Amino acid sequence: MPYRIHEINRTVCEVKYSKSPAAAIRDQFMPDVDLDEAQLELFAQYITALEGIGVNIQDEYLRDTLNAYPDNMEAAIQAVLEYAQVLRQKHQDFLDQYHATNCLTKALREGWKPHSK
Repeated sequence: MPYRIHEINRTVCEVKYSKSPAAAIRDQFMPDVDLDEAQLELFAQYITALEGIGVNIQDEYLRDTLNAYPDNMEAAIQAVLEYAQVLRQKHQDFLDQYHATNCLTKALREGWKPHSK
């Protein structure tokens, strides 16, 4: 079975330079976010939950805010998820995707902390 040199080279490069899960998330969802790998992996843990409450993780304003305020990211995410849970208990929800995304953006900028911690 003959192999083509470019196919072998491509396969070797894929194995040698395989992306970390964090890099794959950056490439797929947020190519212009400048979080380090540990921060991206932390954010990745919450992607499903954030999308579940309606956050648009590809929103440009959110990405800019993540770049500017990465230090409070986990606490802000947890606070917003906690807020979403309170809304659900009151049989309410975020009004729309814009509302949920802006809530997370505000939490990042203002340094929200979850009440449960």
